[in-house]
Amino acid sequence: MFCQELALEANAIVGLRKSNAHYEQAGSQWRMSRVTYQGTAVVVDRKMPSTESAA
Repeated sequence: MFCQELALEANAIVGLRKSNAHYEQAGSQWRMSRVTYQGTAVVVDRKMPSTESAA
């Protein structure tokens, strides 16, 4: 996901969700786990608000 974010020139990810899945074969000794992440890449504007008052 991080590489895709860089390709989009995003500087933040919002709504990040993690999903786990575990698999086992009956009668076997192997186990497997799958972890996936899903989120939305966004560009956050870091400009500070003006300190001048609107008179």
